[in-house]
Amino acid sequence: MSNPERAKAFLASALQKHVAGNWAEAEQIYREILTLEPRHADAIHLLGVIAHQTGKHDIAIEQIRRAIAINPSVAEFHNNLGEAYRALHQFAEAELHYRKALSLNPAYAEPHCNLGAVRIAQGQLGKAVDCFRQALTIKPDYAEAHTDLGSVLQIGGHLDEAVACFRRALSIKPDDTQTHMKLGIVLKSQGRFVEAMAHFHQVTMLKPSVAEAYNWLGTCFAALSDVEQAAECYQKAIEQNPAFALAYKNLGGALKDQSKLEEATAQYRRAVELAPSDGLRILLGTLLPIIPVSKDYLLEARRTYQEQVLRLIQQNLRLSDPFIEVGATNFYLAYQGFNDRELLRSVSRLYEQACPSLSYVAAHCRSTHPIPSGGKIKVGFFSRFLCDHTIGRLMRGIIAQLSRSAFSVTVLVPPQQADHISEFIVRHADDTIVVPSSLEAARKVIAQEQLDILVYPEIGMDPFTYFLAFSRLAPVQCVTWGHPDTTGIPAMDYFISSEFLEPPDAELHYSERLVRLKHLPTYYYKPERPQGLKSRKDFGLEEDRIIYLCPQSLFKFNPDFDALIAGILRAHPEGRVAIIEGQWKHFTELILRRFQKTIPEAMDRIQVVPRQSSQDFISLLSLADVILDPLKWSGGSTTYEAMSFGIPIVTMPSEFMRGRVTYACYKQMGVMDCVAATEQEYVRLAVRLGTDPIYRAAVKAKLLNANPVLYENADAVRDLERFFMDAVRTVRRAEKTPA
Repeated sequence: MSNPERAKAFLASALQKHVAGNWAEAEQIYREILTLEPRHADAIHLLGVIAHQTGKHDIAIEQIRRAIAINPSVAEFHNNLGEAYRALHQFAEAELHYRKALSLNPAYAEPHCNLGAVRIAQGQLGKAVDCFRQALTIKPDYAEAHTDLGSVLQIGGHLDEAVACFRRALSIKPDDTQTHMKLGIVLKSQGRFVEAMAHFHQVTMLKPSVAEAYNWLGTCFAALSDVEQAAECYQKAIEQNPAFALAYKNLGGALKDQSKLEEATAQYRRAVELAPSDGLRILLGTLLPIIPVSKDYLLEARRTYQEQVLRLIQQNLRLSDPFIEVGATNFYLAYQGFNDRELLRSVSRLYEQACPSLSYVAAHCRSTHPIPSGGKIKVGFFSRFLCDHTIGRLMRGIIAQLSRSAFSVTVLVPPQQADHISEFIVRHADDTIVVPSSLEAARKVIAQEQLDILVYPEIGMDPFTYFLAFSRLAPVQCVTWGHPDTTGIPAMDYFISSEFLEPPDAELHYSERLVRLKHLPTYYYKPERPQGLKSRKDFGLEEDRIIYLCPQSLFKFNPDFDALIAGILRAHPEGRVAIIEGQWKHFTELILRRFQKTIPEAMDRIQVVPRQSSQDFISLLSLADVILDPLKWSGGSTTYEAMSFGIPIVTMPSEFMRGRVTYACYKQMGVMDCVAATEQEYVRLAVRLGTDPIYRAAVKAKLLNANPVLYENADAVRDLERFFMDAVRTVRRAEKTPA
């Protein structure tokens, strides 16, 4: 066999090994070929390709140039030389050789794709799209080009088109893990978490060592409020990559959300060791118990939190995007039963100091923005929870009923899955805008609307909303009672509340200017009675016992509430207290462990009911004899739902609005039979309602007769309209007044 024939046979063998990823063996054979034929251009070129694939780009350039010197007419040589130059960010040289490849072979699709990658690196997204489309004109089944086109469309915010591109790529190469990852990431950014999870899961099946896929899968579980599953995914990511700092951070967050604070602290500290950041330092310094084991523990945790916030302020920390780097709010402070105003002002100061860009001011808020004569006031509502959620139920009527002769109503929501309430809101808004899941992009999108008023139904429940609220995106900015606590944020002008809700000195509780409307600030649609209400047996409740139901989340159970539960069960041995299991198993374990210490004698008469769907929850409410408001907290949407059945709710209004919602409903109805002034009276009222069926029936009749005032109250909408008009006029007068 001649040397050329032997070289040809060797080349075929080497290419097989090269394609299979056995680069060392392939390289050895290429070198053997060169001992037979020192000017074998293909072998020299392929040695350069291996050098490029192993990160030795300078050597790759040298080798491929040698091959081109021997045979300058091979398009693949020029394309791969361009790839080596692109790896070194020498984009002009890369483009020169891609174009040379295309001049030699105009039907060669790959250089078009590679030119597209250069355009992306240069920030020329439109030209990049043209390059990828040209590649696909030449080669429609070019999976990589579909993926690359999807990637650049994603960067440009064309998410639906990006999804379509990734799906086409996967129809050609169904096992491409990179495309599954990209598609999963886009679907997640659109709020399509279940679809995204399918693609991340596929990556873990095809390539179990990809830690990032487990981490992304965990973030989807977390977005679906399943932090237990999220934690398992983060653990798997760490198993695959023990140096994966982001997975430790995310695991810390999942453990924190389960009130496993010691474990969360350990994970955050490991993340800080691997990738120190000020965001992680803030997370470590602002941990709060969710289910406090005792009042003393709660007070100590709060004192520590205050000290840590002040210490963090003194450290002059720096954040570029606190939503990404911190991604947490002060949500659980509201459930501790204290005045949070000064503490939340301190937290706000911490973030404004660490990230000055948070205090963005839209252009139309920096100059006079007159409303044309007879023009409508543009009011926007922003929330992640304008859906089948308490926020959606409280706000949908307001959005639908605001006067369209005076107002133009825009709903602003992050990407999310639709449900019957979100669809109702979209139908009744004048415009609905899906806001990008990036603070910078969201600010720009909202600013473009040039709103006169921006209403946040809640601030404090959702990290994205919390950090967005630091911006000035409308001349008038309001927050209302969806999360019933002040914000501490300077850019928030008003807190919309009600005369019924607030005690006389309530201004001291808010960093915002307090607005006391004459009615409760909602147009609440009366809940529809589910068809085929369930029985007590369906919930595991005893048919022949009086059931005192406390249907609130367990983190709303202040430690002081335990004594009231004990008092009721002590006075009524035949009664049963039913609570709903915690969002996470650990919540239930913590509350039962606390009860075991505070009310051990009553443990056998406290029943934990599984969590329910929205419709089954209403059935459960209808089966209670008496409903108990937790101490220092109050039902919101739950109160409206229970009142529709006339179920008596025992409540004791606290000094803060968050514990006065049921009380306010009673005041608006003019029925005060179930309102206690002291803890002793709370117990007496509950027991009387539980043990005296005639009295309970009389109270129920009163409630059913009076409850229409709570539902679909147009006066509440007119009240809010007057406030909006006054607030806009106040801003206009201030703009006209010389400085």
